[in-house]
Amino acid sequence: MKLPKAPRRRAPIDVTQERQPTDAEFADACDLIDWLGPEFHAALREAIGEGKGRPGSVPARAVLVAWTLNAFQEGSRAEHTDVASQIVACSDTQLAALGMSRLPPHRAYARIWDKTTRIHEALEEGFDFAIKGSKVHVDLDWWCDALAQGSIPADLPRSRTRAVDGTDWETCGTFVQPDAEYDGATPPDTDTPLEEHAKTLAKTRARLKGRVPLGPDGRGIYTNDSGARAGHRSANNQHNAGMYNGYEGHLSVQTRDFTYRGRPGELTFGPEVPNVITALRLTEAGAHRGHAAVPMLLAERVPDAGQRATPDRAGTSLSAVVWDRGYSLLAYENAHGPLWMAGIQPTFDLTTAQREQIQVMVDIDWLDGAPFSKHTPSHLRDLPREGRNDTWDERVRLRSLYDERARWRFSHHGLPDADGFVRLICPFHAGRLRATNLPQGKASKSAPLVTLPDGVDKCCSGIVTAAPEFLKLAQAQALLFQTTAWTMAYGPRVLVETGNSLIKDKYATLNRAYTKLMGLAKRKFALAFLIAGINRRIVRAWRAKQADEPGHRRRLRKFEATRAGLVARSSAEVECSASTNATTTTHRSAPTAPPSRVAKPQRSRPGTRRPRTPSPLRT
Repeated sequence: MKLPKAPRRRAPIDVTQERQPTDAEFADACDLIDWLGPEFHAALREAIGEGKGRPGSVPARAVLVAWTLNAFQEGSRAEHTDVASQIVACSDTQLAALGMSRLPPHRAYARIWDKTTRIHEALEEGFDFAIKGSKVHVDLDWWCDALAQGSIPADLPRSRTRAVDGTDWETCGTFVQPDAEYDGATPPDTDTPLEEHAKTLAKTRARLKGRVPLGPDGRGIYTNDSGARAGHRSANNQHNAGMYNGYEGHLSVQTRDFTYRGRPGELTFGPEVPNVITALRLTEAGAHRGHAAVPMLLAERVPDAGQRATPDRAGTSLSAVVWDRGYSLLAYENAHGPLWMAGIQPTFDLTTAQREQIQVMVDIDWLDGAPFSKHTPSHLRDLPREGRNDTWDERVRLRSLYDERARWRFSHHGLPDADGFVRLICPFHAGRLRATNLPQGKASKSAPLVTLPDGVDKCCSGIVTAAPEFLKLAQAQALLFQTTAWTMAYGPRVLVETGNSLIKDKYATLNRAYTKLMGLAKRKFALAFLIAGINRRIVRAWRAKQADEPGHRRRLRKFEATRAGLVARSSAEVECSASTNATTTTHRSAPTAPPSRVAKPQRSRPGTRRPRTPSPLRT
């Protein structure tokens, strides 16, 4: 007779470690969850079957508030134990606001686990609800964007420009296949052409077949986490560059708007905005970045000034995006093409392959992904990119060359038509350049006078119509590469790196030990709460900075005065040394001290003796 297996014994789970949340934290958590609207909560209860059968002791709204409270804590982790501790730590008044009574501590963990599982399964399957006459489809991607947008208050300034970048998140699953190979859709090196990587990828996946378990996407599985994949990450202060197994999160961070008026040396920035995270996409490591980031940017909406975002994504679409070469190396139809057609202008760094000089039309040469005149001088064609160790003078000199070359570009003569054909006009017809040996109409007053080669009496063949495939060469770059305006617009891209550091180091620790949840769906569900908690801290820091603005201005004025004094002192020393070398006199004028560092005369206290000047020694 086979006896039944004895139940597995385990140590009791302690859920009494958390402190009671403050009234402000509880109010912020409830405000974020209630912002989703009663229509969402009714549809969620219907999707998970809440209210049918035996009444449950933990409402879905209470579980979402507990996850939010857990994300608000410093050094928190996405664990069911910590979430259950938040419920147990709530006061009776707070529990009454959640519509539940106090749970027994030994039953809280199991009930929180069960209700959380049902919620993220419903989000993974998807459901619909109606709000203000419009239908909203709920899935995990909508869930991540909704919590990010809902955590931004209405009184904060908003912009229509975003900086996008990805960050790695290692899986907590143990390795079952030690020899992992990279089989991602994107090249690990941004200088590798897509065609060459496609050939390498086909050989790698053919070699992995039959040797390692493969997922539904045909990629190898190397850990117990069936959703994790092999990816490649760059080096930072925590790890070296190389492979990892896990997921990749693509963040969209708000930056200042900018206006470009056609002058390559000028760019006008809008008002300062808080650098909050407005959208998020979590994918398997090594997945196609364009398939994740482009839909995220196209779906994002900016509410009107003074208005809070709504769950139905009402508002204005984005106008500009800044990202690095990890996205710009993608094919035009998968990255910049959809953005350009939607009115979103991308600004990015070019790869080595995108900087090739190509002549595809009679009058046009493509330099650094942009159309230029065939008469562009040779010293302006093959310009190097700025080096990381270049001095400021070298950077200014190089940018001036790019700005000078920008006058030779072809510009759009009207908007593209419905089929994508665009008309281009040369720099001489546009009036940006003048030539002595060309019959030319009206030109700009600031247009420089250039000399064309001997025998050239015609600048071009007239207005040129470029086919849609030529836009793939241009990659829909909003600004000319490496010009002063491009450098100023591309600079705020580092703000998304700051957002990554807030998630990985300063405000949270998004590493392998952050959670034990496995699978893409569970991790999306947990990461959405973390982004909301990060935004809450960013908003608090922004308000503190605005409150300290008068003191900051005073410190800035003091710094400027000190710097002016140092400059004056150095200038006086240079003039003094020059005059000393030019004349035979040995007189030297006293250097000018900074205004804020002029020593004040010391007053002697009563009853103290002044120090005597030592007399010279007798010889």
